Amino acid sequence: MAPPPAAKAAQKGDMGPPKTILKKTTTKETATRSAGIQRARVEKFTQEQEIDEVETDTDSPMVETQSSSLGSQGDPLQELFARMRRDRDNRKKNSRAKLRSAHDARVTKTRTTITTFFDDHDKALTEARQAHTTRLHELLARKTALEAKMASCVRRLRDGYVAHSKDLQLVLDARIGQLTG
Repeated sequence: MAPPPAAKAAQKGDMGPPKTILKKTTTKETATRSAGIQRARVEKFTQEQEIDEVETDTDSPMVETQSSSLGSQGDPLQELFARMRRDRDNRKKNSRAKLRSAHDARVTKTRTTITTFFDDHDKALTEARQAHTTRLHELLARKTALEAKMASCVRRLRDGYVAHSKDLQLVLDARIGQLTG
């Protein structure tokens, strides 16, 4: 008997593709293999659930007694749920009212702080402007006084220059008369 072709390839050192044996499988087995154990568990659970549903449908007298006992308790349960819902809504309204009042208080405080800051800033700015304006008026008065003093000094110098130039003219005229005469 001759060895299979894969064995010949392995003997030569050439590794060919591995030979797989195909086995017929059902779609259920393929699904569990491809989806894994989780899908198999879910499938098993749904089958058990279907069995339970079938059993409960056949036991209708027991279902009726349960529903009738629940029906008598339905009103107190509904009242309990309604009361719980009202209480929850009241807590929610109270919580929102607290949050709203806290928010309004913070907004009012922030606005007051900002307004106070700007009022203080405007007051300081006005005081600084008044101080600058006062200083400017003082400096302008000083400048006017210095200009008036300078004008009087220039006038005195001019009058002194004119007087000296007249004296010089008289002296020069007298000297010229002596030399010519």
